[in-house]
Amino acid sequence: MLGTLVQDAVYFIPYNITTPLYRPLPIAGIVLMSQSKPSLLIVDDDLPTLELYQRELSGDYLVLTCQEGSQAEQLLETPGLCAIILEPTLSGGEGWKLLSHLSELKDRLNFSVILCSSSDERKRGMKEGALVFLTKPVLPATLHSLLDQIVTEKETQSNQRLERGS
Repeated sequence: MLGTLVQDAVYFIPYNITTPLYRPLPIAGIVLMSQSKPSLLIVDDDLPTLELYQRELSGDYLVLTCQEGSQAEQLLETPGLCAIILEPTLSGGEGWKLLSHLSELKDRLNFSVILCSSSDERKRGMKEGALVFLTKPVLPATLHSLLDQIVTEKETQSNQRLERGS
């Protein structure tokens, strides 16, 4: 497994992602990641979609991408992970299996799941724990707006917990 060293970084995380972040330096099996931006994981087996979302969202988010559910599971404990954008119809039903697994972890790890799919299975997605279901094609501006709302809500909740604790 080949990793990438990202300058101005804080954490070591094993991964299998397809797109480099910032100005990468090769390093075996790890990535160092900055905590200055919220992290976002995009799981989709359509490479043009991954590239579009990564390019459009990377200005405000640390964007991790992968094309398989098994790769995504390795990235779930990424520091600052605020949301996962998932295509539930990954090959072999892998996306739906991943969604079921994410539903079990999302409260502990504090991330939101956004489903983006050309197949309209909204009821199933919402029943299995997705926060939002968007039918493709999804404009990057729509995702960006939604992610901004999610991050703002998480920051508000975090501040309220801190205030109660002090």
